[in-house]
Amino acid sequence: MSVYVDDMRAPFGSMVMCHMWADSDDELLAMADRIGVPRRWIQGHPVLSFGKHRNASWIHFDIATSKRVLAVRFGAVQTERFGPVIHTAKLRLAAAIAAGNGEAESAARARLASYEAMRVRHGGKQPRQGQLLCDDLAAQAATLCADKAFHRFLEMRDKTRAIYDGTQAETVLKSLLGITSTSQINTDERTQSVFIELRKDFDVFKKRKVSA
Repeated sequence: MSVYVDDMRAPFGSMVMCHMWADSDDELLAMADRIGVPRRWIQGHPVLSFGKHRNASWIHFDIATSKRVLAVRFGAVQTERFGPVIHTAKLRLAAAIAAGNGEAESAARARLASYEAMRVRHGGKQPRQGQLLCDDLAAQAATLCADKAFHRFLEMRDKTRAIYDGTQAETVLKSLLGITSTSQINTDERTQSVFIELRKDFDVFKKRKVSA
């Protein structure tokens, strides 16, 4: 069981922030206490989070880099931008196995393999952060969700459901990215980088379809 921190560098006022999460809520809260991060700032928790923070797609803290240094000193595992999505994919897989849902388990394994392949392709490295792309990637996501070829691509990534329209495509895309709103693609560096990699994989998918 472990606590993790990624290497996101997101400006927030005078601070630079990253993510901290853990294999269990108790470990995460214990680390927050130890490094001096108030428990009330936890995100994605069904009970402890408040307001919009409760809608986060995974349980974590946004912490300043100064707190990251402390967390690492106290044993947190350092990872990169793929850490959070691989973590949430593993949670989905564990839930599917516990529920005995073979179809969901197969989809979760495929999703996990996809993210791990992305990590291998990039050597686990992340471009220097602190700069969100100025492109309106949320608008690009909306355009993709209207594309029937993208529907087929998403069905390949999430084998638990068929996609017939843009609304269903957006639901699956948000699930794959681990977000609650496509607007987060423009505001969250982790989401942005994973969306860009997903878009690249779709381009490869389209080329294979054309050449087939």
